[in-house]
Amino acid sequence: MSNEDTNRLNLFDFMGFPDRLKRDEALEICDINKLILMQVEDNYLRFFDTFLEQYSVWCYHVNSFRSHLWTHFLLMYYQYCQNPFDTIDINKFQSPEGAHKIYFDTFAEDVALYSISYFDKHLEMFNDLYDLKRLSGEKRNLTRRKIINEMKNIEEIKDLAFEYQRVEKSESFHQILAIRNNFVHNKSSSYYGMEVTKVGPGMYVSGNSDGISTELVYKSVCELLRSYERLCEHVNSFINARVEASKR
Repeated sequence: MSNEDTNRLNLFDFMGFPDRLKRDEALEICDINKLILMQVEDNYLRFFDTFLEQYSVWCYHVNSFRSHLWTHFLLMYYQYCQNPFDTIDINKFQSPEGAHKIYFDTFAEDVALYSISYFDKHLEMFNDLYDLKRLSGEKRNLTRRKIINEMKNIEEIKDLAFEYQRVEKSESFHQILAIRNNFVHNKSSSYYGMEVTKVGPGMYVSGNSDGISTELVYKSVCELLRSYERLCEHVNSFINARVEASKR
């Protein structure tokens, strides 16, 4: 990118804020409001029903975390709208498209981290509400699949367990999980033009890497967030039923 181009570009060109139109467009693609867990409005139930008291704390935590996910999805979406390269092109790296590609990949990693964590917080909520770790007899913290399997053993939340399992086994979940794991384990340099491969004990080779595909990641993120919409619908129906039962 030339100095002239650099001088013409500012932070808003890349970050996309404030841009109300893009926010409205993003809401049409994924309505983040559908990822909100319902709150218990009845103060009496919230303070005197142990289950709903615990749920209220988790509800606030999950909903607050959802806002972080939404912020980074907006940032990623804005970069996607700038038509970045689908994969990194080393020969055209210093260009507006290359810059937007770097920003897209950066925010995509953030979205991957937040979206998987959002799912895990759902599971930890039920782990806490039903004391699943104690029921399982495990000494170590339960994995995603172990929590889901323990949920299946409780008739009241058995159907919810299958909903979580459906999401956890989806292709989009595993595609985003792979990006999240790569990011968490400090391998994200492979997404920025350099692939490092271990060929033997203490022996590594490196070369150019295409990185993650803009189109594939964007598609997978949208599919995963839409699956979360359906998941939250089921959870909210379950909580609503608990609230109505406690009122009787």
